Amino acid sequence: MNTPSKNQFNKKIFCWYQSTSDDLLFWCWFDVLILSLNYDLTAEQISIVFTVSFWISFFMKFPADVVAKKIGPGRSIMLAAGMFLAAAIFLTFGTSIVPAIIGQSLYLTGLSFQSMSTIIVKNAEQRDPKRVDFISIMSLSETIAAVISLVASLLMDLLFGINSNLPMYICIIFCISSCILAFMVSRYDNISYDEFNKWHEMSPVKILKSLDKSIISGIVLLGLFMVIFTVSGNNLKIMITDSLSAITTEDNTVFHFSIILLVSRVVKIVSNLFLNYSRKKGINPKNIIYVVVTSVFLISVLGILNIRTFGYKALTFAVVAFLFRIVLYDPFRFVVNSYLLQHLDVKKQTDVLFIQSIGVDLLTAIVSGIATLLLHLEGMNSVMLMLLALSLVLLALYYILRKNFENIDDERA
Repeated sequence: MNTPSKNQFNKKIFCWYQSTSDDLLFWCWFDVLILSLNYDLTAEQISIVFTVSFWISFFMKFPADVVAKKIGPGRSIMLAAGMFLAAAIFLTFGTSIVPAIIGQSLYLTGLSFQSMSTIIVKNAEQRDPKRVDFISIMSLSETIAAVISLVASLLMDLLFGINSNLPMYICIIFCISSCILAFMVSRYDNISYDEFNKWHEMSPVKILKSLDKSIISGIVLLGLFMVIFTVSGNNLKIMITDSLSAITTEDNTVFHFSIILLVSRVVKIVSNLFLNYSRKKGINPKNIIYVVVTSVFLISVLGILNIRTFGYKALTFAVVAFLFRIVLYDPFRFVVNSYLLQHLDVKKQTDVLFIQSIGVDLLTAIVSGIATLLLHLEGMNSVMLMLLALSLVLLALYYILRKNFENIDDERA
């Protein structure tokens, strides 16, 4: 029997781990719906939960980075699995805004440790690039996760009908299995802990100065994209939920939301299958960056054209925009992350992930706070205008920085 060792990366085990542990399953799909139905929170209160949690997770990034450097990637993903389990328990059994914030904060902080899994698979690719392909493996993991969520969306109406907390009970079960899989994947961490613990302490500013300009360009683009993705996603889900509540009953709201989620999972599967197809056909991944950045801007323009619509028209735009986000998300982040981590040793890789993480969290917290204030004072229209402005900045940055990406070679080309 071939037993995986620290130096023998097992693609199947990693894909199952990543697909069930990359996010807090069930909660990440139904968060707004659960907060609205189970917690009975308003749109403004839900926005407060997301914003406060982002600020907490941002300040937790710094001690999390210190811990991750002390314990290494393998133990970091095990810690992340434990934090996800704790978050699921808070979010399942909480009944007010406070446990919701605690659970969401644990979940977001756990993502910092879970991101270390990308270092494990990237180093496996660098050791054996013919057998291990970072982009394909991460894409396959997301495809499996999308299939799981596809099944969940089919059963969503039934699950909420039986017990509105049942999806989160299942979430806890997934978190327990994630702890087991995290332990198995941690064995593929072949990094010397003696070397890891001798890491020199550097401030974020010194880390930035030590990085190549092309790497910084990638961090900036990915960070801004993630901010737009997160803020637009939260507000689009609020828009969808509010639109459904205005035109149908609570029971039908759950049913229609499950249909939207079902379609989104199909879209996600197709998106990742196409990404894998493009890898096999040798399509230059740099082209994906251009397509995604341009598409984000065009979607934002369409949003402005629809800001004064209501009812079914507003619901249609929110759903279409929500689906397009999903099409663009995985290809962009996998391609850019692969570029950022290649040809770097593990120390630099963790520095890149740390800078990327705190940058995204800081910008997201600020932008989410502004979005919450605008939503409360001016309504959703002002939030859409803000997202258009950010999309325009993203497009401009790409054209300014695009030459830097020519210095980043696809090691599998």
